[in-house]
Amino acid sequence: MHHLVILCLSFILPTAAPGLTGATVAKQPAPAIALTQKGQHLCAEYDGQLAQLKVQIAAALPALDPARRQAFLQAYTREAATYAAMEKAMGTWRGARRQARLANNPRLLEPATALKQQTAQAFDALRKQILAAAQPLLKDLEPFLSNDHLDTQLVRCAFLTAATPRQLALFAQQDPASEALVDRTLADVPLQRQMLLAGGAAGNHYVEAMRIYDAILQSSPHARRGLFQRLALATALELAVPVKEFDRKTFVDPVHRYQLYAKAFLAGELDPHFAHLTTWEYRFVINSDAPDDQLTWGRQMLRTYRPDLVRSGDYAGIVGTDVVYQAPQWLGWPRTYPQILNGGGKCGPRAWFGRFILRCFGIPSWGVVQISHAAVGMWTPAGWTVDYGHSID
Repeated sequence: MHHLVILCLSFILPTAAPGLTGATVAKQPAPAIALTQKGQHLCAEYDGQLAQLKVQIAAALPALDPARRQAFLQAYTREAATYAAMEKAMGTWRGARRQARLANNPRLLEPATALKQQTAQAFDALRKQILAAAQPLLKDLEPFLSNDHLDTQLVRCAFLTAATPRQLALFAQQDPASEALVDRTLADVPLQRQMLLAGGAAGNHYVEAMRIYDAILQSSPHARRGLFQRLALATALELAVPVKEFDRKTFVDPVHRYQLYAKAFLAGELDPHFAHLTTWEYRFVINSDAPDDQLTWGRQMLRTYRPDLVRSGDYAGIVGTDVVYQAPQWLGWPRTYPQILNGGGKCGPRAWFGRFILRCFGIPSWGVVQISHAAVGMWTPAGWTVDYGHSID
C-alpha cells in the first residue's frame, strides 16, 4: 500500500506534499493539444471529484505532534540535495577513474574515491535520520492505517492524482467511446487499486495504459480473469511507454505481446511458476525488447538444444556454457539475440542474452548495473537474485 501511505503523509504534511507525491506521481509535460469545451467540462468534473476526495480524507486523518512533524520535514527536505551531491560525486569518481587508467596512476583516483565515500556516508546517515523521524509519525498513524474504512477514497484519490484530471479529460473528449472508458475506469476501484499496487502506469501514462488494457480485453476472451487478467494489466501498465525493439526502429506491440505469452502458456511452453506471478512481476517478463519472433525462437532453441536446462529451470545457464566471453561478433544489422549466442560477447551482451532467455520462458528479469560490469537480476521461487554479477563484500 505504498502509494496510499504516501498519499496519507502528503495530506498530513502539506508542506512536504510536492516531494512526497513526487515519489509516486511524476511530473508530466504540458499537453500539446488544448481542451475543447467538452474537455473543459470533463476536466472540471474530474477535478471536483478529486477535491471532494481530498476533503474527505483530510477530515478523517489524525492530528500529529508538531515537534515530530517538524523533525521529519527537516530531515526529508534535505534528501534531494544530499542525493544530488552523491550522484555528482559518483560522476566525478567515474571521470577520475578514466584519467587514472589512461595515466596508469591509481593515486589519481584517491581524492574522488574519498569524496564518493563521504557523500555516500552522508546520504546513508540522512536516510537513517529520515526513517528515525518517520517511525514516531507512523506509530501515531498506525490506528488509522490499520483499518480500511477510507481505502476506497484513498485509492480513487491516488489514481486521480496520478492520472491527472486534465490528461483524463484530454482523452475523454475525443469521442463517446473514450469518455465511456474513462467513466468505467473511474468507477472500477478494484482495478485502480490493482494498477497502483502493481507500480502504476509507466511514465504515469495512465490514459495509454487504459487504452491498451481495453484493447487487450477486446482481443481475448481469456483476458478478464485469473492470470490472463494480471498479464493483460501488466502489459498495459508496462508498455504504456513504448518499448523499442532491440536495434530496430519499431516498437513492441502491446496486444501482440500479451497474445504471445498467453498462447505460449496455454501451449505449456512457459515455466510452471509463470501461472502464479503477480501483476507487478509479469511486468518484468513482457517488457523484453526482443521482437516476438525472437522470443519464440529462444524457447524453441533451448528446448531443442539444451532440454536439460529447460527441465531444471536453469534457463540462463546457457550463458555460462555457450555464450563465449569475447568481443562480440555481430553478423549483420539489425543485431539480434540469436547473433549473441553465435558470436558471443562480454558482460553486456551476456547479460542481455541472460535476461532475454529468462523472459522467453516467462521468468521475470531486470538489468543489474555494477561498476564496470553488467549482470542479470532474476526472479526465483525463493526470491530475487543476481546471476553473473560481481560479489560485493
